[in-house]
This record gives sequence, C-alpha cells and structure tokens, in this order.
Amino acid sequence: MAALGLLILSYGQQLDGKVVRELMQELIRPAPLAILLAYITITRPASALITRIMNPWFVQLDPGMGASLTNAGTAIGYLERTLIVSLVLVNQWEAIGFLLAAKGILRFNDVAKTDHRPSSEYVILGTLLSFLIAIGVGYAARHSFSSDRNDLNHGRQIQLPQLGKS
Repeated sequence: MAALGLLILSYGQQLDGKVVRELMQELIRPAPLAILLAYITITRPASALITRIMNPWFVQLDPGMGASLTNAGTAIGYLERTLIVSLVLVNQWEAIGFLLAAKGILRFNDVAKTDHRPSSEYVILGTLLSFLIAIGVGYAARHSFSSDRNDLNHGRQIQLPQLGKS
C-alpha cells in the first residue's frame, strides 16, 4: 500500500482510475501479499520471539559488560532481517553468507579485546536465531504462492504515463 501511495504521489494527477485499479489488482495477488506479510513478520513479531527464546541466557549476562545505544539492537535486527528476507526473495544466498561472515568479523573485533565470553556467545546465538527466522520467513514467502513462484508479475506490466508529458 505504501508503494501505491508513493506511486500516486510521484505521478500526481496523471494517474487515471484504470491505472489505479490495475495497481490494486496487482497488489492483492498472493505474491505481493505473501511478501508484505513476510516483511511485517520479521519486525516486531520476530523480535518478540527472539527475545523470548534468548531470555534464559540474557538473565545470565553481567549488566556491567558494556553500554549500548538505546534500542540499537532492535533496529539492527529489523534492518538485518529485512535485508536477509530481501536476499532470499531474489535468491542471493551467497550474499546472506557474506552478511553473516561480515557481522561475525565485526563482532569478533568487539569481543577479542575483552574477556566477555558469555556476551559474545549470547550475540552469536541471537544472530544465528535472527538469521534463521529471516531465512525461514523469506523462504516461506518465496514459495507460498505456487502460481507466482517463477515470475512475480506473470509477465504483465502496467503502463504508467511518463512524467512531464501530458
């Protein structure tokens, strides 16, 4: 729906009722709805699930192990899972591996200088759980619509008026 809003704002008065109708028909097909549901699922619901699963280890951490930015972990998790779902949807598994390796290297530099083994184990568990959820949700979205699996648009294209032309 946000895409439709942006499109209408971009084209302003140049969109006629037929184009808007076609856009709405495209957006309510199984593929776009499954993708939208995937992106919704990986935000707050996934964070709640991860928090619930990780809570037994969280209570074992020393509160003085280092300060963090307020809600930074949540924002990082949202962005990370959004990127992973996007990569799964476009079948870029290598990029997911690269992302996991890059995050591991960054985290290793943070904990290598100090003796925070419980904290580093907690971060690794959380990261792997976050990746697993995002990959699972992305894979489910990608394969939940059998008729749209290979081509999300069925080869149909909506003809939009050119900007600046009347």
